[in-house]
Amino acid sequence: MAAKLDTAEGQANVLVGHGQEVLAEGHAPPLHPAVHSFSEGFGGKRPTVAVIEAASRIAAAALDKTVEPEITVDVDGALSFDLRLANGLLVFAELDIGGALDASIYDDCEGILIKRLPEATESELIGWF
Repeated sequence: MAAKLDTAEGQANVLVGHGQEVLAEGHAPPLHPAVHSFSEGFGGKRPTVAVIEAASRIAAAALDKTVEPEITVDVDGALSFDLRLANGLLVFAELDIGGALDASIYDDCEGILIKRLPEATESELIGWF
């Protein structure tokens, strides 16, 4: 049974033990608004708790380690990360409801593709931040 993410208890169940503290009285830190929207699913499909956990960790790392990250939900329900790194690289990544992660890294100055990660792992993506 999937955890309900529209309650603090549901968010706490997802986030406990995954690098995020649960606040007083069992309240979890709020999910990023885009991650929350992503967790609600699209077209009758919902991501698993594991996919939502990964999305939350990627979003937290992006917010912590990148310059003005843009995290949104695409029209197809995928979670999109458009990130500018401090070293001038751009990272574009998409996490679909099924958990597939696709990313590309570009040199912002040259506009050149540096690395394509068609089946990226969460740690591989975060390692670029």
